[in-house]
Parts: sequence; structure tokens; C-alpha cells
Amino acid sequence: MLTIPVPVFFNETGVFRGRTLDLDAFALPLSICISIVSMVLFPQLFKSLISYSFLKLIAVPLAWCFIFLLGGIVSGFIDPSLLLIYIAPIPGAIFLGRWLRSNYFSQREMVVNLLSISFFTCSLIALLHILSSYFSYGLIGSFVVRGEDSIFGFFSIYQKLVYYPTLISCYLFLGAGLILQGRRTLALLICYCIIVVDVLIIGSRESILIAFFSILFLLYSRPRKALIFFLIFISLILVLQIVNFNFPQNNDIIFINKWISLAESGNYSAGRLGAMQKVFSTSVDEFNVVFGTFFSMSLGDIRTPHNQYLELFLRSGILGISIFFVMIFGLILNIRYTCRFYHKDFLVKSLAVMLMVFLFVSFNINTPIRAPLTSTLFYTLVAFFYFKPRLEFK
Repeated sequence: MLTIPVPVFFNETGVFRGRTLDLDAFALPLSICISIVSMVLFPQLFKSLISYSFLKLIAVPLAWCFIFLLGGIVSGFIDPSLLLIYIAPIPGAIFLGRWLRSNYFSQREMVVNLLSISFFTCSLIALLHILSSYFSYGLIGSFVVRGEDSIFGFFSIYQKLVYYPTLISCYLFLGAGLILQGRRTLALLICYCIIVVDVLIIGSRESILIAFFSILFLLYSRPRKALIFFLIFISLILVLQIVNFNFPQNNDIIFINKWISLAESGNYSAGRLGAMQKVFSTSVDEFNVVFGTFFSMSLGDIRTPHNQYLELFLRSGILGISIFFVMIFGLILNIRYTCRFYHKDFLVKSLAVMLMVFLFVSFNINTPIRAPLTSTLFYTLVAFFYFKPRLEFK
């Protein structure tokens, strides 16, 4: 769990700067390196959780992947690169989600502490990114250029404008749940504010929308406790807006100008409808209704349509999207059961809301399960709510 909020990479020289990874550069996510070291140091922990219930959880996604791998082979369009991007995080994420749920009832204190450390880790990454951006561009300049592409030139931010802000904004729900537990409230609020500032610096519409929903969740759950933070948040936006309009040389604060241009143009999809049409129009001749494009890198347009449901339909056809919707339907039923069982537990409710935001906000704006870190977070939440330990039935 500690490795999810570490969306930074390093390469063989230890230094990488830039918005995306160069095709010729060997680079690994820091989180994968931490996970490998953990598996080597604590092998018994991993062995103890690989059981029949774990195998049942991964059976459906593995069968789903096998169908499209076989379809690609039969069709002669085998290129598993995109399919591997989708399936690689699933086993580890399901393993993690199962571990969290199986221990939440019996060792809740330990799980809450681990989740707290994970949230603090996320806020630390956000703080380092803010400081790196400040030293490079200054306070207002950081908002203008949407922050640094790296952390002090050593770690590169993974997809700074897309998946990084999605990941840290989703972590705001975890922070909200921990805050509502009533322990270490001041420290958690500070960390929460740090992540919100980093989200505003980057200026992604999706992440700002997710952050806004997390604030609404706080206000709905504990109005008095969240009111002060809400006022600080609104004040920060107003101050930045005043600076944006009164200093022409700084008239490019992204997150403000994006919303203004959205309102003025009336194009509330922010160009996503055009992207969807373009991707599907260039893929229609090679599209199989049942199997889609078999996740092939050589069929159709491999660019994202900026909608996870359409992406799955395009890559896996009616068969793939139908299996996915069956999983989502069962997941929603289990979320209802879990929230009723833990009806006084704000942390569980915050994780449930985070998953709902994934399904109804992020999936309709972005393709989060096409990237390893947001995909890991999503499937961890899926496994957490799908898995019901026997202790809960007593």
C-alpha cells in the first residue's frame, strides 16, 4: 500500500527530466522497486495470502485476458503490449485489496496506521513536487507552468498532467476518511491541504473535480470540522484569481483559465467528444463488434478516447465490456453490503466514495486503468469491496 502513492520514476543514470519517458530510456517506477524488495524481505507474508479465495478473485480477469490473447493469436494480430499494460497491475492489486479487507476486521488498528502512512507518503511526494516547482518557477510561476516535470531533477513525475493528479486527488478521499476518524486531525488536514495545492498547481480538470467531491464528502460527513478547511480552499482560489486578473504577466494560471475558457466556449466536454470521434472513426474498419481490436497495437487507433468505458468497448468489444459491467454490478452490491456492515466507519465510506468517483467521474473523463498506478489503486479498491472475510458474518 505504501508504494501506490509513489508515481515517480528513475532511470539508469538516476536523473530523468521531461513530461514523458523517452522510448530509448530504461526507467522503472520507484514503487515497483519497493515492491520487489518487500517480496524478497517478507516472502512469508505473500505466501500466506495466496489461497483459494485469492485465486477466485483473479480468475475472471485472467480468463478475460486469455480470451483476447487467444482471439489476437487466431486473428493474426497478436501484440500483447497494450493488454499487458491493462493486466500487469491486477494480481498485485487484488492481493493487496484482499489483505486489507481480511485484516480490517481483526487488526483494524494496524490497517488504519498503514493507510495513514500511505496518505502521508502521498502528501510528502506532493510537498516535494510543490517545493521543486517553487524553487524552479516561484509561487505564481508554478501555477502558470503547472509545476515541475520532476522532483528536484532526480525523480520524474509519471504523466504529470494526467495520471499523477488523478492519483493524488483520489488519495484525498483516503485523507478525508482518516480525518473523520478524529485522530491526528491537524496533521492530516495539513497533508490534505498540501495535496489540494499540488492539484491546483497542475490544473487538471479531472483532478480538481475529484478534489471538489472529496471536500463535499467532508462537508456532508462533518460540516463543522470541514468548514474551516473549505473556507481556506475558497480563499486560496479567490486570491489566485485576483492575481490572475490583476497581473497581466501572470495571466496564465492554468486551472482558472481552463474553467473560464470552458464556460466561454460552451464546449463542456473539453474536446473529449472530438477525441472519441477521431479514435473510433480511424478504428471502425478494423473493429470487431464481439472482440473489438483485441487490444492490438497494430489495429485501429491506439490513442485513448478519454473515456474508460469506450476504451474497453473499442479494445475488447461487446464481450469485454459486458464482462466488465457484470463485475461492476456485483461490485456495487458488495459496496452496499460493506457500507451497511461498517455503517459507522467513515474510512470505509471514504474508500467506497473514492471507488464511485473512479467509476462515475474518472472513467468518463480519462482512462485510469490504462496506467499502472491508477489501475493498481482501482483494483485494490475493487478487491477490498469484493472480498468478505468470514469473520464479518459472525
